[in-house]
Order: sequence, then C-alpha cells, then structure tokens
Amino acid sequence: MPKQRKDTMKKMIIGMVAASLSLLISSANAENYENTTTTKITRIGELEFIGGYPTKDTIQKAYDQLDVQRATRHTWSSCP
Repeated sequence: MPKQRKDTMKKMIIGMVAASLSLLISSANAENYENTTTTKITRIGELEFIGGYPTKDTIQKAYDQLDVQRATRHTWSSCP
C-alpha cells in the first residue's frame, strides 16, 4: 500500500476515534442539559435551546437566515 494512502487511513481512523470519544463525553454530560434552557442573542434574533436542542422557532429562524444567505449569494453571482 502506498505511503500516502497509509497516512490518509491513519488520519481517518484518528478522526473517527476522536469523534467517537467526543460523542461519548457529550452523551455522558447530556443528563446535565436535560432541563436546561439557553438563550443566545444573535444578529438574527434570540435563539432558544432546550436541553441543548433548538426550539421550533429557532430552527425556523435558522432556515430563514439560510434562505436570505442563498438569495444574496445568488444575486451577487448573477452580477457581471
């Protein structure tokens, strides 16, 4: 097997192990977030998270902002 391919495989394995460990650590701390409500103030408004997950309003605000960004990018890309 070529050396470059071996290095790539090692990096992928290390990345997967790191991701697995971070998931384990975050799931171990998940019980601390179960009854937690967090509000983040951003330029698109207040984003609310319950138990670490976004509320429906927060998700809608994020999708609305994504629509604005896509429309802006499309408008700019159509300019000569």
